[in-house]
Amino acid sequence: MRVRFMTLLAGWLALTAAGPVQAEPFADLYGGWSKSRNTDVSASQRTCFLVGCTTSTQTTQPLSFQSGLSAGARGGYWFDRLPWFGVAGDLSYYRTSSAPVQLDSVSLSATPMLRLPLWTTPEKPHGHVQPYIGAGPTLVLHQVSADFQPASPITLNGWSLAGGWTARAGLAVPISEHVAFFGEWRLSQDRVAFRQNGIFGMGNYGRLDTTQTTQHYLFGLSYRF
Repeated sequence: MRVRFMTLLAGWLALTAAGPVQAEPFADLYGGWSKSRNTDVSASQRTCFLVGCTTSTQTTQPLSFQSGLSAGARGGYWFDRLPWFGVAGDLSYYRTSSAPVQLDSVSLSATPMLRLPLWTTPEKPHGHVQPYIGAGPTLVLHQVSADFQPASPITLNGWSLAGGWTARAGLAVPISEHVAFFGEWRLSQDRVAFRQNGIFGMGNYGRLDTTQTTQHYLFGLSYRF
């Protein structure tokens, strides 16, 4: 329900601001690192044959994540009529790993954004310093790799698709007419609900469930057209 509301809000704001006005398009490239919050994971697995299935093996374990790579690209525009308001689409990759579980995540997000132009001059009408914030829904594709041995014989590997949300706050500093440097902090959360299914009622059946809450620390360059 929360993701649906944020999606509708983002669309309404974009339509309200768009109208017959020009905008300031931008394209960003960024990189940095991410750190996921410690959490619990539950997993189960069983093997099925023509004559029946083995007893399901289950485990619940705490995860303590290490820092990992985070990188991506973003495109969008700030509206001329409302220079404090913009919209953006974001494609990013980040890795979170612990001893039994590794998650490689690719996220696609739509984000309404607000900025505060500070120290404006005729040469830089949008300000010499531009703090900004944004939040919106996110669609995340996870590559799940889990190996709980020797504590449990469960091993899982495959893909999972889920929804979530991302909030961000940053500071952009223009360094030329078209280029700005920025630093950004993000908080993202999404559900990991991996399902492994056999073929024609046979093979390995498994599942893994957890919630991934991740902080991202990013730096990048923005090109304003």
